[in-house]
Amino acid sequence: MSNRPDLTVVLASPGPGASPERAIEALLAATRDARLEVILVGDSATRGLLWPDGTRVTVIPTRTGTLVPVQWGEGLRVAKGNYVGFLSTDFLVHPTWARRLLTELERGEGEGVSGAAGGIGLAPGAGPATAGVYLARYSAFLPGPAGAPPVRTAEIPGDTAIYRREDLLLDPDLLARGFWEVEFHARLRSRGRHVVRVPDVLADLAGPSALMSAMTRRYRHARLYGGARVRQFGHRPGAITLVAPFVPWILTGRAIRRAVGNRWGRRAIPLGAGPLLLLCLAWAWGEVRGAWSATDTP
Repeated sequence: MSNRPDLTVVLASPGPGASPERAIEALLAATRDARLEVILVGDSATRGLLWPDGTRVTVIPTRTGTLVPVQWGEGLRVAKGNYVGFLSTDFLVHPTWARRLLTELERGEGEGVSGAAGGIGLAPGAGPATAGVYLARYSAFLPGPAGAPPVRTAEIPGDTAIYRREDLLLDPDLLARGFWEVEFHARLRSRGRHVVRVPDVLADLAGPSALMSAMTRRYRHARLYGGARVRQFGHRPGAITLVAPFVPWILTGRAIRRAVGNRWGRRAIPLGAGPLLLLCLAWAWGEVRGAWSATDTP
């Protein structure tokens, strides 16, 4: 019998101050039926943790401020499982998370299914910063009703998704920069593969709790995106700057429109609308800075 794990879960711990214990407890409850490997990557990864007997653990410390997709890439490079799931310490998966998504991947093996993810809920007791991130990042991936069928789609959230490992390792050029799921999804589609959403499979967003930390993450992601727009897609920094004052309102409005039609989203709006706008402001400013930085000569 092979000792290869069924599932590797790469758990990014972006910190500083991230506490992986709750996320790991939820993860282990959701993976009791699978041979599991856990790879903990990030600022808090060097702290000692108590692990149940038989759980495979690899610890990869990274520099403070390393972005989550870069941490995911570090874990993916050493993952041994037939399937690889991606989480961060901000998420608490529900008990059926792994079983339902793995079943969908196995069922779709002959139909080109390479990845699957569920819906993202908001953890009970979540604060304003978490609710703001929920609206800003995950309003396109809100949970569906119980029994909702799997849906083939262009995008699933990298957070909480599970993929066939062999399909991701076909793109070392992308992996060299980390696991940025949108780029991998585009490459999968180019090979005739696809991803699916199982809307009633849940993982709850429980963090971050600090708004400034969340804004910093959004700003840094946006700087990379703004630079890519100039270097890879030929967009002009001046044009990006010109539309930047409108971007926060456009992004905020889009998130609110998505949320009002969903009970999870409606619950987040009163708490998270203010932080949502601030997060979108951070994104717009990051895009501008990244766009102009891309024109700097070495």
